[in-house]
Amino acid sequence: MGGALGGVRGLGLALPALLAGACAVWRGAAADRIRASVRAGDPAGALEALESSREHRLPRNRLLLLLERGSLLARAGRFQESARALEEAKDVLADLHTRSLRRDAAVLLANDAGGDYRGGAHEESHLRLLQVLNFLALSQDAALPPGGRRANLLRARAELVAWDASPGAPGRDDLASRMIGAIVHEELDTAADRQIALQLAKDALRLAKGPWSAWRSLDGNGADFLSPRAPAPPPPAPTEAMEALGRHLARQLLRTTARSRPAELPSARRELGLPRDAGDAEDARGGPRPNLTLLVEKGVVPARTAATQHLSLGSVLADPDKPAVARILAGVGAVVLMDFAVTGLGLAPPPDDYSPVGAWWGLNMAAALVDGVAVRFQLPAQEARPEPVPPVAVVRDAAGAVVLREPLVLASPVGERARKAVLEGSARRYLRVGTRLALKHLAAIAAARATWSMLGGGKDGRGGLFARQAAVVQYLAAARAIEASERADLRQWSTLPSSVWLLDAALPPGSYEVSVADPAGGEAPVGAAVLEDGAGRLFLRARVL
Repeated sequence: MGGALGGVRGLGLALPALLAGACAVWRGAAADRIRASVRAGDPAGALEALESSREHRLPRNRLLLLLERGSLLARAGRFQESARALEEAKDVLADLHTRSLRRDAAVLLANDAGGDYRGGAHEESHLRLLQVLNFLALSQDAALPPGGRRANLLRARAELVAWDASPGAPGRDDLASRMIGAIVHEELDTAADRQIALQLAKDALRLAKGPWSAWRSLDGNGADFLSPRAPAPPPPAPTEAMEALGRHLARQLLRTTARSRPAELPSARRELGLPRDAGDAEDARGGPRPNLTLLVEKGVVPARTAATQHLSLGSVLADPDKPAVARILAGVGAVVLMDFAVTGLGLAPPPDDYSPVGAWWGLNMAAALVDGVAVRFQLPAQEARPEPVPPVAVVRDAAGAVVLREPLVLASPVGERARKAVLEGSARRYLRVGTRLALKHLAAIAAARATWSMLGGGKDGRGGLFARQAAVVQYLAAARAIEASERADLRQWSTLPSSVWLLDAALPPGSYEVSVADPAGGEAPVGAAVLEDGAGRLFLRARVL
């Protein structure tokens, strides 16, 4: 026991090192100001808040700074500057991907917010999507030299290819990459591009009809389209948004089939459940080629919050693969240490406050919670905000008459993907963060017990009472420091839209005014659309709250 207590005293001296990371807590004040400016429709104010943020300019938050800057520059209409910021963000992300992810003991004991911000797969996908939209916007510049439009379309195509080739290939299972990719290749209109557009249209239909489609984010039941290993939920009831998406994908598939493989039109119609005798009527071929594409970013993703979790200290001591620190602590004896924590310090597991994120993956921590003392810690969470009703595109001619009123199509449920990515990330972190925090508490308890023992703890009379009081004061001071050092990592790309929507339309040549109507009321202007015969597709981009 003496040798074990000597090791514990060493741990007590090393306790400040275990508390490293308190200064790494993400305060989020600048992020709140940025989000407020975005909601107020003030991208210039949001950029000013971003550039003056000390937190965003820390080296570990470099990727986050560039993502926010690229997003805000695009919202300000500064697409070339946005593209440069996002290119730099991709370089930082590539560097982070190539770094070793192996963790040593020092990293295990560090706060998550103290490490480099790496983002998630949903953020990398939106980075790629945002860059594609930048190049599409740049292709509309009237001051472009000859060939400039096509050059930017080729840049958009290259970005789509890189989206598929990046680590983890996030683009291959992303509906937006397939839908917008088909549009880009269709607009380039070479023989090879027409074939690729058809394949992407087929991929989009497969993703939308599969059990983990983006449609799942529209029925509000929380089905997880990011985890294909989970049991498939029942098909959701059709909604207006699903029907709009279905119409878009059907037209896209028929149109690309007619242009590249017309002999396959009958089989394409069968796949879509259309009549076999539809002939070669225009509607049966997907309609005329669109000359207007509207891309709308809607809303802002909810801010991350800290959800309280619990983990048993006893489960850490009983782990056969426990880290070296826990093995030293175990030398005191799990029973002795737990008994001292409960009786000497008065700790006990919370009776009514059990809500580990791991329950989402079927983890049953109830047994662990009653096996000794439970410690409390925080993990990120994000509010669910399904988008069941699509916004509506309204197009008026020069006389002010409405010539088109059609629901937009959901291309990317960004907010829902962000929420589920946070949920999955918190589930992965549950044991790692809980164990790290438990080790800090175990070291503090062991150090307090050493003090208690040296001051005559366990003896009758004033000495025992004084020893207990000293141990409790020492532990409470350490516990406060531990709490300060361990907070949920709430960093996020806070200017992400809640969702991205699109509309493909074929209109006669002429001048139009385009706006987006909210189903709840109100109409936001997008701008003028001048469609010229043979000029190719016009890409318009807007953001609505």
